Amino acid sequence: MKRILFCLSLTAALLVSLSGCAPILGRTYSAETPHVSNEGSADNALSADSFESLVGALLSCIARHEETCSIQLVWPEEDPTELIRDACREIMEREPLGIYAVEDITFETVRIVSYYEADFSVQYRHTEEELRAIKDAVGTYGVRQALSEALTAFRPDLTLHTTYYTGDRAAIEALIRQAYEEQPMSALGLQSVTVELYPEEGANRILALTFDYGQDPEVLTERQAEMRDQVRSVTAEGSAVEKARTLCQSLYESAAYAPPEGAPFFCASAWDALCGGAGSDESFALAFACLCRTQGVECTVVRGTLGGVPRVWNAVTDADGAQYHVDAVRNVGPETENQFKSAGYAWE
Repeated sequence: MKRILFCLSLTAALLVSLSGCAPILGRTYSAETPHVSNEGSADNALSADSFESLVGALLSCIARHEETCSIQLVWPEEDPTELIRDACREIMEREPLGIYAVEDITFETVRIVSYYEADFSVQYRHTEEELRAIKDAVGTYGVRQALSEALTAFRPDLTLHTTYYTGDRAAIEALIRQAYEEQPMSALGLQSVTVELYPEEGANRILALTFDYGQDPEVLTERQAEMRDQVRSVTAEGSAVEKARTLCQSLYESAAYAPPEGAPFFCASAWDALCGGAGSDESFALAFACLCRTQGVECTVVRGTLGGVPRVWNAVTDADGAQYHVDAVRNVGPETENQFKSAGYAWE
């Protein structure tokens, strides 16, 4: 029998390829090519010689979104029914791809001379296209990069197979905000975010995320173009600190502070303060970041409190690496860290 290495890399499996070298979902299994039987066994049946290879062979079928598959069991001498049930439970309760994708697995077995053959039927929660769309992300950096790419493109959803990442929902939401703030020219509002984890805990999982931007993609694209035109129309000269002071004054004079009404957005829109004439403190901070970066000033968004009340503002860095804080809503700054703390601002 010819042996094929099933390198179960999630990316490779979703591309319907078994020729990769990276393990899918943290596992590597080997299985044999079909055993040709005079008794009429299926020519396309996989073959497993251990519990691990049975799980691996079935996972490879699931990764290809196969609704039926046959696997020859060449090692158990007794009835393998309980063994197969255990393998199905392993996939549906412990394997990320199985937990995410599979609704149910049923099977039938038949004895063929010296081995058993199991015929599986798989019901899926997700389509083949949805499985193919899963992206690999390694560690916190990989997750943040994938989030940044999705948010910049205004994608409505993102599904990641993560390894070496154990963040819970709160940590993932924090990463979403970081990725959102890192691209302020694409920060056009996130009304809500949904995070689903398969399984809930562990370093090897599938994360399914959905994003509601509160606007149609065409509107978002139009507003992004407006923002680009607006930031290009504002000029500032001098050092980073001098530019920041000019840009803060300009934004303060062109937009009014407007606390959000109703249910708050997950993330505010830079467009509101930059082009809409009014915005929240978060909107001001995102708009100010757009202006600064266009003028070559290093600028980040800072989340903290002012007098114990949640507040969002900015920090800019000058050529010497010194950092100054700016609150464009109040036209305050650039000021040093100590000056801002003395004024009642606090942050981690």
